[in-house]
Amino acid sequence: MKVGIVGLGKLGFPVAVAMALRGHEVRGYDIDPDRMKHEVGPWREAGPDGVDPIDAVVEETRGKIRFCDMRELVRESDLVFFAVQTPSDPRWDGARPIDGIGADFSYAWLEQSVKTAAECVDGPATFVVISTVLPGTMRNRIAPLVPDGVSLLYNPYFIAMGTVIRDFLHPEFQLVGYGDELPPATLDLRSLYSTTSPSAPVIYGSWETIETAKMAYNTFIGLKIIFANNVMEMCDKIPHADCDAVSRILESATDRLISPKYLRGGMGDGGACHPRDQAALSWLAGNLGVPNVFRDVIRVREEQAFALVVRMLSASERTGLPMAILGTAFKAGTNIEFGSCALLCWELLGGQDKWAKRWDPYMGRNDEGVFDGPHVYLIGCNHAEVIEKAQELPVGSVVIDPWRQVGECRGVEVHRIGEAGRGS
Repeated sequence: MKVGIVGLGKLGFPVAVAMALRGHEVRGYDIDPDRMKHEVGPWREAGPDGVDPIDAVVEETRGKIRFCDMRELVRESDLVFFAVQTPSDPRWDGARPIDGIGADFSYAWLEQSVKTAAECVDGPATFVVISTVLPGTMRNRIAPLVPDGVSLLYNPYFIAMGTVIRDFLHPEFQLVGYGDELPPATLDLRSLYSTTSPSAPVIYGSWETIETAKMAYNTFIGLKIIFANNVMEMCDKIPHADCDAVSRILESATDRLISPKYLRGGMGDGGACHPRDQAALSWLAGNLGVPNVFRDVIRVREEQAFALVVRMLSASERTGLPMAILGTAFKAGTNIEFGSCALLCWELLGGQDKWAKRWDPYMGRNDEGVFDGPHVYLIGCNHAEVIEKAQELPVGSVVIDPWRQVGECRGVEVHRIGEAGRGS
């Protein structure tokens, strides 16, 4: 199938590679000429297995992705996908305390790309928006930009930065939103996904239904994480209670609790989607005048981060040691910090290296003196390299480990939050 990808950033380029891997004729366009080349971006991204770097599959698909202008892309593609950013205000990215109730996303880039593509149409066409948008956006902002004869679908992906290809090829389902009637073009989309994710069901609904489902999905993950972290904090105060044992019990309740994912205590969620989606959904609930549990997800996430900061400050005051955060990416194995809960902790500590140093091998960050003498260390991201480094910290250090992965270290005080037998 002939496929066009508009927007070749953290989402669009890996998706283009994945589609090319499955034998499709892919064209790509980006407003930034530097992205219109067959090269891995600066971010760390894995291949189809979610572990090995993307480099090998990028090389495998070299020559299978054609970079061209918008006109050629639109006129030569059976399906035109829009993987264009819908940014939120940096105040609501989750790497710092959320200022207020949140706000809608900015749709300027998406609207401009759809408008430009629409001007290139010379016959029947199918536009598929995969960017995250709030309910009502497709009908009220995007549909008016599309001329008659163009089918407009909303098909959000449930992927995480760093593992885009794996998540794209192995989704739980494909959601397809449409306007007042299901257009025949959905058959082309189903045909495409029969080659990329053949076992995933395709679920159809109105634009508004699918828009709401995407936002609710991302925010529900945040809700599960703060719940798991709440259990972790309680177990840390209850002698002989083990939060991981509790999690394993809850994970067994597949009849009522859905799945075991995101039920282990650790850091709050982050990345380019969850915190900002929670803030946007909180804003929407406020505008609709409905009860706002989404605001509570944001609040509790920040309170849990603050609890870790209090632990660091208390240990620093008790020992006289400086503080440092090991691992600042939003999840293990990636070099993306957007929405990082570890950075939120750093911001709560004052947001300056004089208050807390930072080290992350994936980010190329190594603040001066971070391992020169003992510190109070927070395991902010559980990269394998971070856990390994934590086993050889200077004698006299204090380690605060919400992941409970740092083993016993000679001469180092390790606090594995929520571990059985403590009660602090």
